[in-house]
Amino acid sequence: MCFRKLVQRFHRRGQAPEPGESDGVSRQHMRRLRYHAAVEALPDLQRDVFRRHRIDGRSLAEIAETLGLPVTEVECQLAGALVAISDALDRPA
Repeated sequence: MCFRKLVQRFHRRGQAPEPGESDGVSRQHMRRLRYHAAVEALPDLQRDVFRRHRIDGRSLAEIAETLGLPVTEVECQLAGALVAISDALDRPA
């Protein structure tokens, strides 16, 4: 339940342009930098789960088994990471 609610919140958000940016390449570059900073700012467990799932392509069950956690905990950690990253990207620069 935790995972679905947070992922729905993450996907509902619109992508607003950065204030004061007119060049699409600059805006895209700044957004990428903010994304990487947001990932690095995640708590260790959220960052680990996020990277294993989104970057390494591992399933939630695989991550849960590797970390010795219930799948529901891995889901909540991933959802928390997605919301935190989304919030960081939505904040004005």
